[in-house]
Amino acid sequence: MNHYSYDPTHTLTDLRDDLLLEIENTPDEQIPQLLQIIRLFRQSQMTNQESRDNWQAAMVQLENSNPIQRKQRQQKLKDLFQSWNELGEEQDQKETWEIIKSSKGVAI
Repeated sequence: MNHYSYDPTHTLTDLRDDLLLEIENTPDEQIPQLLQIIRLFRQSQMTNQESRDNWQAAMVQLENSNPIQRKQRQQKLKDLFQSWNELGEEQDQKETWEIIKSSKGVAI
């Protein structure tokens, strides 16, 4: 098995060629699983971006609200985080925390 590490000097074309070579070297019986992995990866990337966009929109809305609305929304966010904490999905919590940490000037 070839353990490939990302080389920033590779062009996108080089990377696509490498990906196609890996696919060609994959046994036929493993192609359905590989396709599923690729689709899940792409879906997770879209979901992560959508989550970041939604978080940013919520923060802008919170910052632009009047003090009473801001307090109410902050309480709703606290309640949301509490319920999220009770779910216990550690990986989801970590991913959400990374999104929160990347937002500047968030006061919850």
